[in-house]
Amino acid sequence: MVGTSLIGAASASCQPQPTSIRPSANLQPRKVAAVASVSNRLATPRSAVRQPRPRAWHLREDSPFHLVAEGLHGAVPTQLDDTLILTYPPCGAEPYQPGAASRAYSYTLCAAQGDHFSELPESPAFSARRVYGFGLSGHWPSDVWLRYTFPPDDAGAREQFHQWDGHRWHTIATAPYNVKRLEPHRVFDWFDGAKIVAQSPHWHESVSYRVEPFLVWGKTTHPAPDFSTVSFPWYREDQNVRVYYDVTASHEVFVTHVLTKERPDRSIITIARASATGEVRSQTVLDAAGFSDAHLAFGRSGEREVAMAWGSTLMSANSDQVRPWLRLFDGSSWAPFAVPGPPQSDDNLSALWFADDRIWARRGQQVWQFFEKKWRPHAQVPRSAALSTPLPAGTMWATDQRTVIRIDPQGQSHTVPFIDGPSPGPWLANVYALSADDIWLEASDVDNEQLLFRTKPMKLLSCDELREPRGG
Repeated sequence: MVGTSLIGAASASCQPQPTSIRPSANLQPRKVAAVASVSNRLATPRSAVRQPRPRAWHLREDSPFHLVAEGLHGAVPTQLDDTLILTYPPCGAEPYQPGAASRAYSYTLCAAQGDHFSELPESPAFSARRVYGFGLSGHWPSDVWLRYTFPPDDAGAREQFHQWDGHRWHTIATAPYNVKRLEPHRVFDWFDGAKIVAQSPHWHESVSYRVEPFLVWGKTTHPAPDFSTVSFPWYREDQNVRVYYDVTASHEVFVTHVLTKERPDRSIITIARASATGEVRSQTVLDAAGFSDAHLAFGRSGEREVAMAWGSTLMSANSDQVRPWLRLFDGSSWAPFAVPGPPQSDDNLSALWFADDRIWARRGQQVWQFFEKKWRPHAQVPRSAALSTPLPAGTMWATDQRTVIRIDPQGQSHTVPFIDGPSPGPWLANVYALSADDIWLEASDVDNEQLLFRTKPMKLLSCDELREPRGG
């Protein structure tokens, strides 16, 4: 439970609040340094009791959606457990531009709490560096991890982690630019409340095909798995290597190694897995001509907990033809799995989910579900549409330009009332289905202004610096 200055505050304007200071109990002190809240000199959102600015369009009276945030730029919504967190640069901040002068500021993090947004104290500032990417992971409200990504030509570490423990921010130390060492790359839950940390070389310019040793932060009797005995494929020339990490809720660790070799084009994908007891095995799941990538998904299919590896292989640089692939992990090895749709076409296998004890996939305009040992067409969506993950009953949501679509459990599409007015905008981007009655829409208006809509009413969060607030 966080302090009353965060959740219990009456203000819904996402303004910085005072917070108590306590050290993190789960992380090693030598790995984490406390960082004080930094004053943000740029504009912050105005009072949430104000009315939305006048617009050429308006929400239809029968629309289930409400405008809950406006005037944002560069905001990224992230779902942590059952809470949506909004991360965005300070109001008025310019987005990252290569070669532009550096400017230091803190990001703002807001959590949707009932009928308002509540803000964490400002994230630790980054000085004299431009962030060109960031992400959130962990759990709200007391274990939130913020990861900054910096440009590859910038001096210093490529990634920087900060952790919110429910009371204060902590910064994970990195090395000076001219020091060769490993840096935190991904942070996952581990046994006994500890964390397991995948590492990467501090000098990211150099090509590395190695899987670096894991760290464990916190107190636990379970050591990190050792992947040093795994022989991943590599070539000295013309290599493109990507390494991905996944850790399941049952503490199995998966390392996916993707090697793309040129002249001739060839992809070799190797997955190593460490069981919860630490036993490590590896297997080549794909060795084929063309350019390929790999993703992992975990969930239930019927009464079994399963893992799926999936991707699409581009046949050649001069062709649009792709060949999707799927592998099912049965607890000991990876086996080929049927692919929805034709073996080869112009359509990627672009998404794979687990919901309602079934496997779901999207390929082109078709959404599929796997049950009774067979892929079955479920629904069709526009090729350009954004699609939510399925809710437990199989309901899905989609957005396409200015249209909102609800797909029922039987696969039937229903247009949902949204906007009235002939003027362009807002243009819908992403849709997030947190529960059957909590749907979020991310949209953009003129000048790339970001808007958020929700099926639950909230006090308005605004970065509107053009008008004074109304109504108090």
